[in-house]
Amino acid sequence: MKKLNKKGQVVLSFNYITAVVIMGVILLFGAISVTKLMKDVDSVQSQKFKSDFEKNIAEASTSIYSVQKIELSGLKDFKKVCFVDFEKKSDVLEGELGSNYATIKEYLNYNISNIFLIDGDVKENFLNRKLQIDDPYYLCLDVSKSGTINLILTGLGKKVKLEEYTKTQ
Repeated sequence: MKKLNKKGQVVLSFNYITAVVIMGVILLFGAISVTKLMKDVDSVQSQKFKSDFEKNIAEASTSIYSVQKIELSGLKDFKKVCFVDFEKKSDVLEGELGSNYATIKEYLNYNISNIFLIDGDVKENFLNRKLQIDDPYYLCLDVSKSGTINLILTGLGKKVKLEEYTKTQ
């Protein structure tokens, strides 16, 4: 067996180090890509929820006293969904929801949104002025376990009354 000279040992070590660095860079780019892909999937799910919700509200608002029971999904990455009656937002701002969530208070104050997807704080939000919700003029639903919500939509002409639907109803 031949002994490697020191020059050969240095070249061999350099090759191993280079291979480890290249593998590290490849793994880093892979991890970044997977993280970005997961965020895109979450965004698509929340956009699907928004689209489905708006479609159901548009359908319900065109007929008076029509009642629809709907189930909406795509919320597995959130803990809560909160809906606020936009015309009664001043009452909501003074109440529990406004005091517990500074971000919701800000969005309502500036007329930006009245529907909030929450995971600790507001992660997604959008506006729908057709909602009517009974006192306390907001509805927050826990979605942390199932990722779905069940609602009753009652058409009121230009508005839609929104209530939680439980399977026993």
